[in-house]
Amino acid sequence: MKICLFGGTFDPPHIGHLLIAQTICEAEKFKKVIFIPSLKPSHKRKNVMSPVDLRVKMLESATESNPHFEISDIEIKRGGTSYTIDTVLTFKREEKSDR
Repeated sequence: MKICLFGGTFDPPHIGHLLIAQTICEAEKFKKVIFIPSLKPSHKRKNVMSPVDLRVKMLESATESNPHFEISDIEIKRGGTSYTIDTVLTFKREEKSDR
């Protein structure tokens, strides 16, 4: 299945995030776009971000009407600073184990 991983702080999620996700989903024919909120992005100071549970709730509200959009808490569960390579490798491992 062809999926798109879309990471970010989503603080707050906005129409730009949704338009990017919808456009890439249609253009590249992804089955789903998985939004991945970062716990601690490496490029932002943590004290300027909204709490992660609030960001997830806002993201749920923003994406709930689109059946192609999902949310993963993989970076939140992993803890620590979020790096894209770690997330991609984790998804690849999970994909292999699902086969």
